[in-house]
Amino acid sequence: MNKILDSASEFIFIINSQKKIVLWNKSAEKKSGYSRKNILNKSIKYVKLFEDISIIENFIENNDNSIRHGDTILITSM
Repeated sequence: MNKILDSASEFIFIINSQKKIVLWNKSAEKKSGYSRKNILNKSIKYVKLFEDISIIENFIENNDNSIRHGDTILITSM
């Protein structure tokens, strides 16, 4: 699955129930400037992608582009 996500041109990342990033694809690296090595297992609250963390929280709650499975959330095309 990681190979498929890495080949996507979309900015894709997965967070767990603690809101820590557990997957960061190559497009996310390119578009954000954060390397996978430096971003994995970091809380989205400490990653400077959004000025207001409520943006991502609202996105997760209100967008069909987030897919929930157990305690993980896949997010694409923000």
